[in-house]
Amino acid sequence: MKQCMAYRVSQVHPNAWVRCLHRPARGLRFCRAHANGLRGAVLGLIVHGFSDRANRPATAGQRVN
Repeated sequence: MKQCMAYRVSQVHPNAWVRCLHRPARGLRFCRAHANGLRGAVLGLIVHGFSDRANRPATAGQRVN
């Protein structure tokens, strides 16, 4: 693959997304910036207990009777 597979916000239209034009890092499908961003996001979810939030009981307003 000759191009990073990630998308970024367009500079022309702030509500549009365009393909990243950088080359992927060796052995990856993402450029170094997107690979590091993805790793950081996943690490943050793991460290801050993302899975714990999914197992919380529903509040009174969210319960279905």
